[in-house]
Amino acid sequence: MYWGLMIIMCIMNFLFMHYYFVINLLIETSVYLFSFPVNFFSCTFDLSILFIIFLFISKFNTRIALILLFITSWTISFINVFYGRFFMQYIPLSAFAQTWSLTDGIVVDSILSGFIWWDLYYFLTFILFLFVASKMNQQKKHFSRRQMVLCFSLPLLSIFGIFVSYSTYHIVKSDCRNNFELFKIRINELIIEPEKTKDSSPNGVRFQSGLIRPFMAELKELFFPYELTDQQRESIKQEYCNFENRKTTHVRNQKTKNVIFLLLESFMSSTSELEVNGKRITPFLDSLKHSDNVYYNGRIHSNITIGESGDGQLIYMTGLLPLRSILSVGIAKNDTIPSLPSILKNKMGIGRTEIVTPSRPGMWQQENMNKVYGIDFCYSQLDTLGVEMTDEVTFDMAKRTGKTLECPFYSMVLSLSTHLPYRKFIDPDFELEDHGYPYAYLVYLNACHYLDTQIRSYFNYLKKEGMYENSLIVIASDHPAHLGTLGMEGRIDDCIPLFIINGNIDNSTCYKGDCNQIDVFTTILDVLNIDTDWHGLGKTLLNPNYTNSVSDKTWQISEWIIRGNYFKKSNN
Repeated sequence: MYWGLMIIMCIMNFLFMHYYFVINLLIETSVYLFSFPVNFFSCTFDLSILFIIFLFISKFNTRIALILLFITSWTISFINVFYGRFFMQYIPLSAFAQTWSLTDGIVVDSILSGFIWWDLYYFLTFILFLFVASKMNQQKKHFSRRQMVLCFSLPLLSIFGIFVSYSTYHIVKSDCRNNFELFKIRINELIIEPEKTKDSSPNGVRFQSGLIRPFMAELKELFFPYELTDQQRESIKQEYCNFENRKTTHVRNQKTKNVIFLLLESFMSSTSELEVNGKRITPFLDSLKHSDNVYYNGRIHSNITIGESGDGQLIYMTGLLPLRSILSVGIAKNDTIPSLPSILKNKMGIGRTEIVTPSRPGMWQQENMNKVYGIDFCYSQLDTLGVEMTDEVTFDMAKRTGKTLECPFYSMVLSLSTHLPYRKFIDPDFELEDHGYPYAYLVYLNACHYLDTQIRSYFNYLKKEGMYENSLIVIASDHPAHLGTLGMEGRIDDCIPLFIINGNIDNSTCYKGDCNQIDVFTTILDVLNIDTDWHGLGKTLLNPNYTNSVSDKTWQISEWIIRGNYFKKSNN
């Protein structure tokens, strides 16, 4: 009995993990009736493969193999659920290369803040495991020959179960049964090449195909270089050399010598002109929004995928979309990519490039990505001598980096205060009480007000030092906050804002509707009237006839450029 119970517990670990993603609507594609039995057989496939491995490791001691199987399935389930709560994805293999980043205090706090009552499952099942393991028959150490044959046949039986599950669905569905081409496509996706759609629906692939087969596909990607075909190279060139919607005849502000980029953490447009208890949440940014020398668009749609803040930075710095199935920085850190700082150095005479970050320089490969972006100086948590990082500390550090009026500079400043978790007010002097809003959202708004205050202070510094008038200043957000975490799902949208200050932009003739993060890079180059071969894959917002820049083709071209290290190999 105890042996069977242990096997059931292992299956339950994987099912609990997969159905977390289904219940929380994190599967990108439709979940059909056949998806559920297919998921079950994918679980048995993964577990049987792991069990066979543990049998060899334990020299065919089945008790030890089952114990190892439970511990492994329990750990995989736990890690994926809590990683998914923060990143909305199953954990990719590439994330393990960023383990140091996952141990950062802010990330740990963010993940742990997501504990909910059904997480007791892990505590209770582990207690039950200890009990069952102690009761398992110590004498029964080896399977019979018949049981061993069944064990080694289970992976093939699982694949057969997947085939039967979909075949039954296909035959029963009247609109499918005569479509043999659809049958071949589905069987290919489910059994032969499950990784084929992982870029467009990484969660959907892992739900239907389990973890081992996508894991093997990702392993191949990480260790074997991606070679672009001549046709892919030609498609890339044709796309990015088309400047029709990427350049206008805009005239640059002749005073502009510097570029300052404030990248705000999890900041959303919904805070704009919002009042709670009669208190304006972001009074300074609200005033900027209505200034004549400011372009404002509150309808920017985030294009990040599983890399969160690292993706946001990649989009703004390169004009590329991030990878969808693995962490982009894990691949891009070795790439040569035309970037905003590098282009400004070559085309605008920028002599100094710097970044000020509230985290460690190793966080999400920041140090390596700085080299890719062409950033020469990095000021980080390591430069604060143990002082707790706040936005006040970060912006104060940005005031003391050594930039001067004599040397044109590019300076990027990253904020932190609006990051998860939302447990306590950062600014105790700005109290918010409104029973119509969840407490987490009030904490977030308090953080937004605190950040607004720090931005005001930084602008005052720029004006005092004579750097304001001759700087193009961009304020953007890396990605929206997770609305579910704020308790605001369905009540507000998750658009993010864009401010471009001192850009000599005619607000009556530019576009201010729905657009994409990837358009910011292209727009900045257009505002500066920079003549360069690379304007990103976005479209300029100075064109009043803007049309959506993100399509399946845009995603594909970006994937090819990053995975194939297109620009390095093209330059060689």
